[in-house]
Amino acid sequence: MMTRNDRVETKRVLSVMLAGCALVMASAGVASAQDPAQKLQGNSVGVMAGYDFDREFPLLGLDGRFTFAVAPQVAISVNPALSYFFTGSSEFFGARSETTLLQFDVNALAHLALDAVVTPYLGGGLAIIYADSRVVDSSGDVIASEDDTAAAGNLLVGATFDTGSELVPYLQGRLTFDEASVFSVMVGLNYGF
Repeated sequence: MMTRNDRVETKRVLSVMLAGCALVMASAGVASAQDPAQKLQGNSVGVMAGYDFDREFPLLGLDGRFTFAVAPQVAISVNPALSYFFTGSSEFFGARSETTLLQFDVNALAHLALDAVVTPYLGGGLAIIYADSRVVDSSGDVIASEDDTAAAGNLLVGATFDTGSELVPYLQGRLTFDEASVFSVMVGLNYGF
């Protein structure tokens, strides 16, 4: 028959064994869970195309992503990007109005590595917006011009798609906000290196 001390000692041994098993199982789970975020690590550059729904301008741009794993299923990208907006021109009274609109972004993206074909992400960052407007007469002389540079914030949501190659397509929505907010949707294709 077991004494009270024997029962206490048995419980301690079982507790230590269970805790040891739990640690081994947890470390095995972490080791396999690190794979998804590790797969996202690396650098990529590419092109993007999109549309600005508030200003109603199409856009083309360049995109870079420098990604590193920070947790078993989370990777962070430093994401510089440059967008050129096709603003067009307008004619009035024999003169033409032309505008150049550029947006340079530096964002941080948090990717949720699911070890799946689709990897969603959220992000935020800083935008520097440059606008140059000119009024040109019919002979090509500049009648008036004005330029402006402004800082704004960005919020991003998107997803990358694993193609099994170095090419990584993505779909992204970007809200740029300062005095007014501007929403753009972009599709892009980056090449990993």
